[in-house]
Amino acid sequence: MASGRLDSRSSSTNDPDRVRLQPEIVGTRGRMTAASAIRLAAKDNVATMVSAAEDGQAVTINTGTDRLLINAAEKIPFGFKIAIAEISAGEQIYKYGASIGQATADIAVGTLVHVHNLAGLRAGGDTGRTG
Repeated sequence: MASGRLDSRSSSTNDPDRVRLQPEIVGTRGRMTAASAIRLAAKDNVATMVSAAEDGQAVTINTGTDRLLINAAEKIPFGFKIAIAEISAGEQIYKYGASIGQATADIAVGTLVHVHNLAGLRAGGDTGRTG
């Protein structure tokens, strides 16, 4: 599985709730265009894809103030979540600036975040579980 890497286009801040992203230069594996995603709040450690990404494709993350560049570690469909920071098993996953659940496994930058690695706060979620 390819690992996602971050571009150095994000600005620094002293905001303790802002996700810390470590800059690294990325390649696009021969692709000329980047897929797109949007981060909804500075605290978020995931972004929502606004176009689909192929495995290894560069993904531009619009944060509202910055643009970040990561590589998709796998194919990620439109509308799904992509990890924009390393997330450890048991760590909270933030979207909209609020926790939407907990990671059930370690999640690398650029990886799809969905029911296979996220225990959501909604009862049942997409898996049909209750409780």
